Amino acid sequence: MSSTLAGRIAAAAALLLAVVTGCGDGSTVKETRWGNGTLQSRVTLRPRAEGGYIQDGPYTVWYDNGQVKEEGHYVQDQFDGRIVHYWENGAKKAESVWSQGRIVEPWKHWDTQGNPLPDEPAAGASAPKH
Repeated sequence: MSSTLAGRIAAAAALLLAVVTGCGDGSTVKETRWGNGTLQSRVTLRPRAEGGYIQDGPYTVWYDNGQVKEEGHYVQDQFDGRIVHYWENGAKKAESVWSQGRIVEPWKHWDTQGNPLPDEPAAGASAPKH
């Protein structure tokens, strides 16, 4: 096998790699990585009584350049607490506060230079597309 092909296989494997680590409280931390080896996502999972897992705890998503893209917290598969999105340059992009899957503070937005943009109403709002 050529070193080029072996390198491509290793890169593809890294892209699909999911690392799952058990925690003492029964939760599991799942990590995925970009093809370049940097973290793509980390989420805390807890087992469901009926099988499978739910998102329950902190989560973080990264751009492939290593900058944080999104971070927040889940409680039983629902957003709970402050959810923050970032531009690829690291500047804050959007932020809101959630409780039990419902938005309780309107989304606040910033442009790529960090300048605030007009707020959105909380009623019926959803997470920004990224």
